[in-house]
Parts: sequence; structure tokens; C-alpha cells
Amino acid sequence: MKDINAVKKQWCATARKWLVGYTVTNVGYSNEEDWCAQSLCLQLERNGNKILLVPQADDEGNDGGALYVINKSTGKDEILPVIWTN
Repeated sequence: MKDINAVKKQWCATARKWLVGYTVTNVGYSNEEDWCAQSLCLQLERNGNKILLVPQADDEGNDGGALYVINKSTGKDEILPVIWTN
């Protein structure tokens, strides 16, 4: 079994490579027809390259997920919720 800290370090390095330097250019709710919970998605862009971040309930993509926003400047936390369709 891998050391949890080594796994976290590996995934943080991957996320940095994939995400650092991008700017949020748009937000909107997903329209995945087979999901009961629609996620708020973030469109990012860096040097003309666009990606879409889609929060999911789990690693298998079984449903949308909420975003927990932590504002380290104000100490105020917020939730960007899923929209339930049924």
C-alpha cells in the first residue's frame, strides 16, 4: 500500500501542472442528462488552451458535486451547490 502523503504529493504535482496559470473565463451549470445533481462548472483558459472543470460526486462520475469555496482573505466559507433535477 502506498504512503498517503506520497499519493497526495503526486496528485498535487499533477494538478499544478494541469491547472496553475489558467484563468477562469466562464462558469455555468452542467447539462449532463443522466445526472440528477447538476454541477457548477468552471471554464479555464491559458495561452488559448481551454479546459472545463466539472465537479463530480465520486471518481467514477456518477453525479455532479458541489464546490466548497474557502476565502482565506476574509475567513468566510461558501458553497456553490448542485442543482437537483428530480
